[in-house]
Amino acid sequence: MPSKVPSKVPSKHSGQPVSESTPSWRDLPEAIYPVQSQQPPLSTVPDTPHLLQVNSNSLDPSSTFSASTVSKKVITTRQFIFMALSSSIGAGLLLSTGQALAVGGPAPLFIGFAFVGLAIWITIAAWASCRPTSPSRGPSEHDK
Repeated sequence: MPSKVPSKVPSKHSGQPVSESTPSWRDLPEAIYPVQSQQPPLSTVPDTPHLLQVNSNSLDPSSTFSASTVSKKVITTRQFIFMALSSSIGAGLLLSTGQALAVGGPAPLFIGFAFVGLAIWITIAAWASCRPTSPSRGPSEHDK
């Protein structure tokens, strides 16, 4: 004989039972949660004739597009090197902080970041103290 399912299920958050009359996300108004059947199908394309301004009298691409309308997107070697370098550094930081978090927990990780931040701040302050206190126009005294 199958057992009866209780009408009240305990909640994980409050510890009190939740009755069947508790509203769910399905009971929200349509303005907050739209019904799936009212959305247009993905295959519909809006009518956008203003985006297609092609000269229909000529099939020559030079008459439609000129050098001023088409931009050339090129990544230089220097940009590519710096993107690869920053990606490697970012991946290393992500992996090392994940390992440190798994081993030590959040408190030592925060203390480590605070210590490194303090060291960087001291370094920046030392470099900033090397600047002239009263800037002047023209070459500096060291360039003479």
